[in-house]
Amino acid sequence: MSSAPNPIYWFPGFLFLFLASQLGAQTYVWTDDAGLEQHSKNFEAVPKNKRQSMRCETKVTQVLSGETFKVEGDHTIRLIGVDAPAHGLSWSQAWAQESQAALEKIALGQDVTLTFDDNRKNARFETLAYARTPSGAFLNQEMLKLGLGAFLEPDKNKRFAQELRGAEEDAKKRKAGFWRKLRQKKPTPTAHPIKGFSLGLYSRDDNYDYQPFLREQVAIGATDILLITPWFLDHFTSCEMVPKKTRSTSLPMVGRVIRQAKSLGLRVAIMPIVLLWKPTDDHWRGDIKPKDQDDWFLSYQEFMGAFASLAEENHADELLVGSEFSSLERDEPHWRQVIRSVRRRFSGLLSYSANWDHLNVIQWWDDLDAIGMTGYHSLTKKDDPSIEELTQAWRRVRKELEMTLANEKKPYFFSEMGYASLDGINKDPWDYVSPQKVDWKEQADCYEAWFRVWQNGAPRFRGAFFYTWWRNKDKDDKRQYTVHGKPACEVIKKWYKKL
Repeated sequence: MSSAPNPIYWFPGFLFLFLASQLGAQTYVWTDDAGLEQHSKNFEAVPKNKRQSMRCETKVTQVLSGETFKVEGDHTIRLIGVDAPAHGLSWSQAWAQESQAALEKIALGQDVTLTFDDNRKNARFETLAYARTPSGAFLNQEMLKLGLGAFLEPDKNKRFAQELRGAEEDAKKRKAGFWRKLRQKKPTPTAHPIKGFSLGLYSRDDNYDYQPFLREQVAIGATDILLITPWFLDHFTSCEMVPKKTRSTSLPMVGRVIRQAKSLGLRVAIMPIVLLWKPTDDHWRGDIKPKDQDDWFLSYQEFMGAFASLAEENHADELLVGSEFSSLERDEPHWRQVIRSVRRRFSGLLSYSANWDHLNVIQWWDDLDAIGMTGYHSLTKKDDPSIEELTQAWRRVRKELEMTLANEKKPYFFSEMGYASLDGINKDPWDYVSPQKVDWKEQADCYEAWFRVWQNGAPRFRGAFFYTWWRNKDKDDKRQYTVHGKPACEVIKKWYKKL
């Protein structure tokens, strides 16, 4: 027979557990409608219309980066409006270390007052806050003044947007922190046509040497290179894009390839792309439908910000702010916000790569320097069309494109176009998984027809990046888009000499 526990024994244990649960718990303070100060341990108990007036007194226990720190209770706080270099993701680990050290110097061990705004959490479930020390230091503003964080333009948390933007502008004028890496002059658009290829930086070896590919392209007359590197969403509804160690090339590695290409005289464009980590037959990046579109674009702004800084530091010529986000392209305010954010960090040309059937959907071309488009237009319904038939088809496509873009008044170019080495590839050039037999001649004929039509481009036509220059040295190369070692390569080389 069991007996009930003696209260003399269990009460001290219960009291200890209760007190332990309260250690480090945050106390939120706000003013009610009667002007009385109210207190709560539970954020959800604070009326929503009072959360902007809410504050929390706590202590910084650990600094994680130049934008995040931990406070009592092991809560992670993210400084609203600050995008600092992050360890493992930064274009320069030295900047990540300097940024973290600066925040540690002014915040670690300090009592801080946290205040909040409309959005309290981001896609990573970090608490978004403004932080001030007893001495009056406004941490969000201080990191921007030091030039060790860039202004991250908020969607909703705008209470201090003007002050934070002003702090960044001041740091840029003084060339403080990483702003001293800014170029002195903005590059101007070149009158020379784009004669280039795209090069996917997909090697899993972070020490992989891409220089042989670059030299081969120069040897056949290429003057431009489009570097493609992917980050990933876990799912088409996810809100945060991240690099994957097995698939994403590190930013320092991308910087090295930019410098190698520039040393060979190539003009360099960069196109960071977002892929789905667990793709299905039903979804690709053109179908992205995030759970929270504000969170998605805030994460995308950080993603593009890292590449903008990388591109600026390594003197890239052009940056594409996105590629084929068909389901998100109608969100004009968010895209204009992303472009503004990127322009503050990158002084080169900005463009976007739209799907060939989506050019007239985008209403924010005027914020960019040029219009990029894919070129996977269906040409004929035949498996074995003649060069003349392919040429006639491209004349039709060119006429349609010129009519579509007549009112945009921007230079335009093919940011991605090419043909796999497959019989009938002209019918659906995007269909690289077709079971059709290998056909190198059709690939070469498609390129011949394209050059015949576009060699004398319209005044605003800039040229094309052909997809792609690569070789795996395996049997798949025979079927894929690469032109290396195929008749199509000779066609391109012949025309590049004429342009």
